Amino acid sequence: MSDSNAVCPRDGGNLDDGHFHDTPVRHCKTCDGVLVKQNQLVALLLAMSTDIADHIDEDSEVTPMPDPGDRLDCPECKTKMDSYGYMGSSAVTIDCCQQCLWLWIDPGELGTMCVIYQRANKRLAVKQTAAKQMTRNLEKLDLGMAVQNALWTRFQLIDLL
Repeated sequence: MSDSNAVCPRDGGNLDDGHFHDTPVRHCKTCDGVLVKQNQLVALLLAMSTDIADHIDEDSEVTPMPDPGDRLDCPECKTKMDSYGYMGSSAVTIDCCQQCLWLWIDPGELGTMCVIYQRANKRLAVKQTAAKQMTRNLEKLDLGMAVQNALWTRFQLIDLL
């Protein structure tokens, strides 16, 4: 059942309104592509990738997805969608309508995007841990310097006596 008049930008099939992992999407049953609002993408990737999060590390390999390369018309407003690498990666090219903020995600791309998303989260966690450790080290260094300065001041006072 199609609740919208939108058609698939790949094959012209009907896009059915629905939910995927509690995220509103429009799905093409013919090609299995998905149309999702840009502001819903992170929630969808988080919901989809929770199960794999423990199995991904920051250096996990990402298998590139082939991109047909043609510019698509937005199913909503019919303007040409922009194409770009998801999170700056050349592994997945997604299509975005700058007018409506819809993203077209071809079949198979969501899985690769989940790996990229979780890998980026792991890299961020590693960097945050390193930054916290560096802050603790600097705090210890500052405390050490404070003690050294206090001792130096005391020795200077003793020399004055």
